[in-house]
Amino acid sequence: MSQDTLSPVDEFISTLNEEKERDTKFPFESMFMKINDGLSGLRDPISGDFPTELTDPLEKSIVDLNKLLNECLTMSKKQRERKTVRENCYSPFFICSTKEKLKKILKKIKEIEKNPPKKPEDKAGRKAASAMEWTTSYVDESTVFGWDDVVEDIKKELLKEKVKLNLVGIVGIFGSGKTTLAQKVFATEEVMDNFELRLWVWVSPKCRRVELLRRILENIGLEHEYVESILKIDPNKEVLGVLLFLLHVHLMDKKYLIVFDDIRNVGQWHCELQKDPPKNPTEDWCARLAYGLPKGNGSAIIVTTTKVEDARKIVGNEGLVVTPKPLKGEHGWAYGWALFKSAYEEGGSKVPPDLEAMKELITEKCDGLPLALKTAGQEMSRRAAAKERESFPTDQKKLDNDGEALLREQGHLDGAK
Repeated sequence: MSQDTLSPVDEFISTLNEEKERDTKFPFESMFMKINDGLSGLRDPISGDFPTELTDPLEKSIVDLNKLLNECLTMSKKQRERKTVRENCYSPFFICSTKEKLKKILKKIKEIEKNPPKKPEDKAGRKAASAMEWTTSYVDESTVFGWDDVVEDIKKELLKEKVKLNLVGIVGIFGSGKTTLAQKVFATEEVMDNFELRLWVWVSPKCRRVELLRRILENIGLEHEYVESILKIDPNKEVLGVLLFLLHVHLMDKKYLIVFDDIRNVGQWHCELQKDPPKNPTEDWCARLAYGLPKGNGSAIIVTTTKVEDARKIVGNEGLVVTPKPLKGEHGWAYGWALFKSAYEEGGSKVPPDLEAMKELITEKCDGLPLALKTAGQEMSRRAAAKERESFPTDQKKLDNDGEALLREQGHLDGAK
C-alpha cells in the first residue's frame, strides 16, 4: 500500500534502506545503491523550494526510479519462490531496459551534482509542494485482502487466445480499490510469465497526451534523443501522430500488458482501444490512443476509471468490465477488518479489545471501502498513540516522585532521615 505522503526521493531511500536491513538480494542492487548515495545529497532540490524547470526532470526520474525498484523487488520475490534455480522470471527485455533506465537516472544525478541549482532568495517562482500521489505497479500483497475471484476472472480475460487485444476495465469510485486490484493482477505469476513487456502508466487528469506518450516510449527503452531525431525528420507532421506511430512500431514484436490507471475525462482519443490504425499513413494517426497499440499477438490492456459507461467506451462491448466489491457484508467484512487491523498495527500497537468487538460495525461504517478502512485504522492508531503520550508525563512524574521517596528512605539521597 502507499506510504504516508512521503516525497518520491524519501520513499525511494526509505524502501531501499528497509530492503538492505533485511539483506534482500535483487537485480541491479549496486546501481540502486549508487543512485541512493547521489540522492541523499539532493533532497533539498526536490523538496519544493527550487524552480520547477530545474527540478521537474529529476522529480519525474525519481518517480520512475521508485517504479523500477518496486518492479525489481517484486521480480526478485517471484524468483525466490520458483521451484528450481533454473526457472528464470527475468526476461532479457526486462534486464536490458531496466539497466538503460537506471543509467539515465544516474547520469541526470551526476549532472545535477556538477551544477547544483541555486535556491532562490525570495519565494517568487518557488515550486509549491505537491500533495499529488503517483500510482505505481507495486503492491504489498500482505496488505491486500479479498477479490481473489475477481483477480481470477481478470487473468482469464487477459490470457485469452485468438483475440486481437484482450481488454479489461476496472471501475470504482475514489478509494474503492480499483488501482489496488489492478496492481494485484499485474503482480501475479501467470501475468508476469505470459507478458514479455508490462507497463504501468498513471494517466492523471493533468497529463497531456504528448507527455504521456513520451514517457511510455522512454519506459520501453527509446532514448529521448532518438525520439527527437525522428520528430525532426518532418517538422510539419503532428507530434502526437508521430509518437503514436513510433509506439506502434516498437510494440509490434512484443506481447505486452499495459495498465492505464486513472483515466478521466474520457473522450474519443481514449475510446475503442480495439480499433486498428489507419492503413493509409497519410490519414490522421492523432485521433485515437488505440492506433499506437498493435493487435493480434496476445497483448492486453487494463484501464481503471470511475464510470461503467466510460470503461465500456474504452474496452468496447467485447471487453470485460469489473467492479471491486466493497469489503463488507456477510463474507466481505472479514477482509475489511483484516485491512483495518493491518493499517492500525502499522504503528506497532495491537488493536484493543473494545475495537475488536466492533469489527463488523467498523467495516459497515467505512462502507467496505479499502481506502476508508485503511485511513480509519491509521487514524485511530495515531490517536491512541497520542493519548498514550499525553498521559506519559503525569505517569512519569508520579514514578519519579515514588522513586525519589524510596531512595530517601534508604538513605541514598542527601537530606535522608
